[in-house]
Amino acid sequence: MSDLSSATLFYRLMDGLPRMTPELEASLLEDLQYARMSIVKALWETRQTRAELLAGLRAVAGGEPAAGELIDERYWTLENGILPRDRRSGLDAAIAELEACGPNRRTMAAVRLRWGRIEALAAARASGPGSLRDALDLHRSVLERIVEANLRLAVRFARRHCTMSALEEMDLVQAGCEGLMSAVRRFDPQRGYRFSTYSVWWIRHSISRALLDGGRLLRMPRDSIQKLSAMRRAEAELFERLGRPPARDELAGRLGMNVEDLETLIGIESAYVEMDAESGPCPDASSVQDRRPFPSPESEAQEEYRREAVHRALEVLNPRERTTIELRFGLGSEPPRSLAEIGRMLGVTSERVRQIEIGAFRKLRIRLLLEPGCAV
Repeated sequence: MSDLSSATLFYRLMDGLPRMTPELEASLLEDLQYARMSIVKALWETRQTRAELLAGLRAVAGGEPAAGELIDERYWTLENGILPRDRRSGLDAAIAELEACGPNRRTMAAVRLRWGRIEALAAARASGPGSLRDALDLHRSVLERIVEANLRLAVRFARRHCTMSALEEMDLVQAGCEGLMSAVRRFDPQRGYRFSTYSVWWIRHSISRALLDGGRLLRMPRDSIQKLSAMRRAEAELFERLGRPPARDELAGRLGMNVEDLETLIGIESAYVEMDAESGPCPDASSVQDRRPFPSPESEAQEEYRREAVHRALEVLNPRERTTIELRFGLGSEPPRSLAEIGRMLGVTSERVRQIEIGAFRKLRIRLLLEPGCAV
């Protein structure tokens, strides 16, 4: 099976996804807030979890360092993890209201718990009450819908970089999708950003890391790679904490270097990107990898992985659906077939084949696009 088969299947699945609109984004974010609130309420039903959250909040209000990024650092203006004295009475009041009324939009907006902490608590207790499992299932469903609606954004940025990379287009698409998933999990609607604006940064960040880790046609010195990797990690941590891209002086301070050294490091990366672009594919020239007479072991391994990934994904289909998809996209040794050809082979009409195909796409979509082990 060729790379084209995997890519064709992926893009055909993407064609059936909804396109993001302001109205759809508002609706999805409303659903996201509802799903997250359902998780918080389910956790609150458990006495141990409720006591753990309240104890952590009271400790922060008492001047102890915030453990495990419990509350929104930017909103509460924490200094080295410690709540300023002039904010402690405000947090005390928010805690008292939360304890008296339980979690709702008003009390949660007042306390500003970090979603990452709630998610970690929920994951650790996923085998607990049925209400929590139901809430987690609802949350996963909403995340999937948000990713689906924004998938074209990840693909667009991946395609911009594929001409300057030794990585395959689908590898960069996968990196973009991973960045999109990071954005979905970290997004806080209370901060007032549009999700599409917020997600662009994470998509770019994930693609940049993929390029840095193994996608350059020209290899960087190891020490430069290590420094740039540290810079990317620090940049992501600051973006998560501040809710915006960090300024140069903030990033330099986090890395323990001066701004001039940071700008030199950024300049090194920019120079390699430009040289990669000049060395990359163009209409009348090919990359070094393209000129190899035989495929490298790495490319053969990648192709074998893709082949296995597609077959694992197809396991969710019944025999007729699987046969239809394999014939439609030429996933075996045969070329792709038309609806009419498949209909004759299966003894059904073209319209029936189309219906089978649509049903198969519905089953495949989430598995292929979201489950890491099945990404193609």
